[in-house]
Amino acid sequence: MSTPILKKIHSLCLCLLFIQPIFALSNKSSHNLLIINSYNEQAAWSNSIIVPIMQEVGKMSNTSAYVSHLHSILIKNDSLYQHSVNTLFQRYENTKPHSVVLIGNMAFTLRDRIKKEWGDIPIILCAGRDSYTSPRYNYPEYESAEIPKDSIFSISGLKDKYNFTFILCPTYCKETIDMMMKIQPGIKTFIFAADKLFINRIHEKRLKVTYHPATRTLSINASIPIPTLQYQT
Repeated sequence: MSTPILKKIHSLCLCLLFIQPIFALSNKSSHNLLIINSYNEQAAWSNSIIVPIMQEVGKMSNTSAYVSHLHSILIKNDSLYQHSVNTLFQRYENTKPHSVVLIGNMAFTLRDRIKKEWGDIPIILCAGRDSYTSPRYNYPEYESAEIPKDSIFSISGLKDKYNFTFILCPTYCKETIDMMMKIQPGIKTFIFAADKLFINRIHEKRLKVTYHPATRTLSINASIPIPTLQYQT
């Protein structure tokens, strides 16, 4: 496991440990922590965050943890989005959480509903970019890597509106390729396999620019269809 992931997990666990003393001061005998994952239960990136949290919560006698997966790759329009959101909040209607961990930018779109339904509870947001947009730009069907500038906002600008801690967990696509080239300089082809989530369109665009022949030694074969990209000398 890479150092950035270890640091990310360590930070999340520390946040939970800081929340625990606050729970102890409450008159409630049990406290609910809800983890809302933008992806599915098999996503390695999400599990690298979820597993250590569940292990840490397991040491806390008065805390129960639950995990809910949004399966964002299946949310292709506003109707499916609303259905997924309504289903989630109905599921925890009788076990309202006292704190929430949001994994991924799609989960962060629930922030207003969380505040409305569950109050101004502590939120830990773990996402790959320091910006947010409307839910529709996160739909897999939105395959363009361009979003109107007036539809992109800074997460840090919300610090006074919501009770949340933001932990940035970037994807190191360029650094990974550079490292591979140093280890195996004779590599001529790279395959960048990704699903249709919007964030991968951003990675695709950045890699095309970074490894363009005019700037780097690698070039992209534009004939390879999305989401599979081929890089070759």
